[in-house]
Amino acid sequence: TYLGSFRPLDYDSRDMTVYQDSDGTGYLISSSNVNYDLNVYKLSADYTKVDSLLTVIKGYHREAPALVKRNGVYFLITSGATGWNPNRAAYFTATSLSGPWTGPTYFGHDTTYNSQSTYILPVQGSSGTSYLYMGDRWGPAIGQIVNDSTYVWLPLTFPSNTSLDFTGTASQITIDAAAGTIALGSPNTQLVKMQVAHSGQCANISNDSPYYNGTAIQWTCANTSNELVERRPIGNYTQYVVQRSGLCLAQADDNGSGGAVVQTSCSIGDKSQWTYNGTTIVNRASGSCLDVNEASTDTGTKLIVWPCNGGGNQRWTMIN
Repeated sequence: TYLGSFRPLDYDSRDMTVYQDSDGTGYLISSSNVNYDLNVYKLSADYTKVDSLLTVIKGYHREAPALVKRNGVYFLITSGATGWNPNRAAYFTATSLSGPWTGPTYFGHDTTYNSQSTYILPVQGSSGTSYLYMGDRWGPAIGQIVNDSTYVWLPLTFPSNTSLDFTGTASQITIDAAAGTIALGSPNTQLVKMQVAHSGQCANISNDSPYYNGTAIQWTCANTSNELVERRPIGNYTQYVVQRSGLCLAQADDNGSGGAVVQTSCSIGDKSQWTYNGTTIVNRASGSCLDVNEASTDTGTKLIVWPCNGGGNQRWTMIN
């Protein structure tokens, strides 16, 4: 039931989150002063009004607050105010919501794996409590609409009682809610390397890039996370999800005769979907094959899509 709207104590209120403490008290954390401040408010007993302003974390230009308490320490993860574009997350810590707050401390990947903080979920079970970072991967950051946005869920680790970080990245995670554990990867996911016949090299992402539009290339086969892919079924097609970035191999544009292959959002549709018949990898959008440009055997040669011709530079083997 809609009850109304208001400016909390007449402050402007932008990105926000609500938090219920262990004693049942509710709080509102809201970006204010055109995102330069973070205001921490205490809510009324029925959670529908603001009772008081506890403190203001001033002047850091942060948004997307996500709050959790662990071992008596509050962690407030935030994002820089860069519109739709992702940036490096940072956190503040305090032993009381009224402060003082220490930070911001930047952590993890420099675009937070192309996401922006939205929530931290404690997963409590028989083996203890784990903490799951949840972030929005905004579609408009790569020219899509908001409804194309997806999510990034990754486990957090706590090197000390007042610090946190990511444990790493993977295209899937395993949550054991009964045990309270979160692990990277999944026992049901088979990771592969994509090896091309003519050179014996493997599909890879240039410069170990974790970013949108990182260029797909061939490179000496190893077991690096920018070479290992998850084959993710989507209807009658397959997406190839790069472990390093969590992004999908895709045809970059509408050119089916030499168009580049990049990693990008898995939600872009046909260009990120492929069929594999045991030899060739065919893009759904263009009907063209994954190809090593000009059949070069040089490491670093770009991958493209090209009309299927059965050449060795279009024949691929999936290596477990």
